[in-house]
Amino acid sequence: MKFGKAIPYDIRIKATANMGFDVHVGCCHVVFIEAIDMLDALAVYIRNPKGMEREYNEACGGCLAGMELPDQPMPPGTVDSTGRILGANH
Repeated sequence: MKFGKAIPYDIRIKATANMGFDVHVGCCHVVFIEAIDMLDALAVYIRNPKGMEREYNEACGGCLAGMELPDQPMPPGTVDSTGRILGANH
């Protein structure tokens, strides 16, 4: 039996008042509207956390906490460290 963390970061999920889900994985904060989308994304992360982290960092320019926002568009639903929703079409 091996000991150690199965994945590098803790995952916190909070149900929101509007039937959505607020998910924190490390410094990443993502909001999901549909439970199935959240579960699919978490399954991908749990199967390959380093691959998901690499994909996220390539798309978003790295951990958002304390960083300037990158010039490229953010994935819909990404929330920065101040709680602003990034990538939303307002």
